[in-house]
Amino acid sequence: VGAGGAPGAALRLSSVGDDSATSVVGIVETNQFKHLCHISMKFQPGNDARIKDYLSQRLSEVRAARMDLETRLSAEEAASAELRADLSQAKLDLGAEQAARKEQDSRFETERQGLLTGCKQELLSEVAGVRDGHDREKRALEAAHKEERT
Repeated sequence: VGAGGAPGAALRLSSVGDDSATSVVGIVETNQFKHLCHISMKFQPGNDARIKDYLSQRLSEVRAARMDLETRLSAEEAASAELRADLSQAKLDLGAEQAARKEQDSRFETERQGLLTGCKQELLSEVAGVRDGHDREKRALEAAHKEERT
């Protein structure tokens, strides 16, 4: 317990078992009501063979994990290369489609302009015909009106 009854923490080392060869280190929170162990670690004595066995197991696990990661990396790189190739092909296809669309739009515009010009010519011819008819009718009416006056 800290000063004035405030909670505190302590590092506790204790021996476990009859031979006292195994030890436990823990961080203990203390206050006036309880002693709460937050984390502890058990230490066992090791001989050369046990330490080598432990380290060889960890090394085997690390090597297996590395091989797994290398395999996954290789697969991801292959997939990435395939996606890049697909993207490149899609860009080429898009360019070709855009060029075809532009050509088609150009043809349609040319055809539209031709039809529009033809329609304008027909309209101008019709207007000229109507004007000529109107002028003839006007002259005929003027001549008839002149004859009536005389």
